[in-house]
Amino acid sequence: MSETVKMIKAKFNDVEYELPAGLTVLQAAQQIGVPIPYFCWHKHLSISGNCRMCLVETKPGPPKPVVACGTPLNDGMEVFTETDTIKNARRAVLQFLLLNHPLDCPVCDEAYECKLQDYTYAYGPEVSRFVPFHDKKRIYKREDLGKMWVEMNRCIECTRCVRFLKEVAGEYELERMHRGHNLKIHTYKQAFESDFALNAADLCPVGALEDKKYHFSARNWDLIKVPSICPSCSIGCNIEIHSLDGRIRRLLPRENEAVNACWMCDAGRHNFDFVADNRLSGAQARLDADLEAVELDAALDFAHAKLEEVRSVHGGETIGVLTSPWMTNEELFAAKKLGTLLGAGKVGVLTGYNHRPVVPVMSDILPKTLVSDDKSPNSTGARLLNLTEGEEEFTFAHELITAIEDGKIKSLILFHEDLLVRPDFDSTALRKALALLDFLLVVSTRPLTVAAQAHLVLPAQTWAEKNGTFTNHGKRVQRIRKAVTPAQNTWDELSLVTALGRRFEADFGYETFKDAFAAMAAEEAAFAGLTLKGVGQLGTVVQTEKPSAD
Repeated sequence: MSETVKMIKAKFNDVEYELPAGLTVLQAAQQIGVPIPYFCWHKHLSISGNCRMCLVETKPGPPKPVVACGTPLNDGMEVFTETDTIKNARRAVLQFLLLNHPLDCPVCDEAYECKLQDYTYAYGPEVSRFVPFHDKKRIYKREDLGKMWVEMNRCIECTRCVRFLKEVAGEYELERMHRGHNLKIHTYKQAFESDFALNAADLCPVGALEDKKYHFSARNWDLIKVPSICPSCSIGCNIEIHSLDGRIRRLLPRENEAVNACWMCDAGRHNFDFVADNRLSGAQARLDADLEAVELDAALDFAHAKLEEVRSVHGGETIGVLTSPWMTNEELFAAKKLGTLLGAGKVGVLTGYNHRPVVPVMSDILPKTLVSDDKSPNSTGARLLNLTEGEEEFTFAHELITAIEDGKIKSLILFHEDLLVRPDFDSTALRKALALLDFLLVVSTRPLTVAAQAHLVLPAQTWAEKNGTFTNHGKRVQRIRKAVTPAQNTWDELSLVTALGRRFEADFGYETFKDAFAAMAAEEAAFAGLTLKGVGQLGTVVQTEKPSAD
């Protein structure tokens, strides 16, 4: 039974509101839509109250302005946010902050996303009183701290970065040094070592900390922003993909308190170059000794002929299908259907496992809560689709290889997995096993070592080029969305599988991923009753009695 929330009454600018007890004045103002500017406050950080931008007047209260971020809202309190005293206080605060701030907005990556810029336009003075007495601005040299540029000239000493690294990341890598006019944020290290340091750049309201990978890459107002899911591990961090001219420029965390709060690791944040670089372009078939470029229709006809030949000579049970946890739920579902259609003897996936406990992200420091051992996004989805057996990693793949060596598997459809470069497999023995196959079909986004032995290679699309869903380690189904134009002559796995199915006179009826999602929700027990509307922007947890191995 849920507890009853105590409500109190308070006035903001002479308008009375009923609000939950326990809020600060700033939190209450945010709930009712009363604007109060701030720099240093953040809901996941301790209250600092040092920027003084959120000053308000209160009754009853002291005879001077108080900080809204650190003042509890009490029953019967009156709050005033737009008095002449408060407006003058805001102008005075901005005068001090702009005293040494450089006029480098045209070359600052934070421009258009800068709180100081916004507040200066909204509240700032037209003329500074300090100009006649302050000839030179304080100047610091820009510093390279590995992942970030540090521009202390822009810093307003809000200490968000310091508090984040201490309290949330558990890393004491930044601290305030000196005092007063000479105060600066700095580190005793040569470079940031925290795996979550770039979240400090997100928190910085003025561009004092800059992501080096994004630096001078694009103007923020030109970016196309699409909500998606990070594919770098089984956590399934909610993100926004920011692209320009068809190329991803950066990934930023998107708020979802049930998954990643508003954070993400630096590795996931920078893991997007593979979308544009080193891609396969067009299908390749081994019509003679070497792989040759062919049209997609011809490639699918070739696959149909070879698979039909294997079925007629050896039987459908000699066909194996090795899927990948980098495929969406819908693609895995369709691949499973294809295996059933072909009568495949082995259909499975090369899953990873997260051996860490699944705990709320803000329950401890990020290195303990936002890290997974499973570096693939959809292992849980594959398990819920019953594509794997056993309780350890790579069980199915090892069984499949043994079956090839024993002559029980004569043809293999392999999605994405470059087994020859994995330390978990004996590459020499694996090459010999693959050489025994009558037909090897490889579906991948990039050239794989294993493709050197393939009879047919089909180029697929990355997670940023298609629509679908992933299931994270907490069994939360979440949507990915097409954010950039797919690389030339590539196809998503759902289209490839359904097109191949048609060659065998079976129409799965999946014209789009939405069709496949609906069919999966209708046929798979773990996903029963799911709708895309129910998944929404933040995902939904599937209800199943079968425990996830994560």
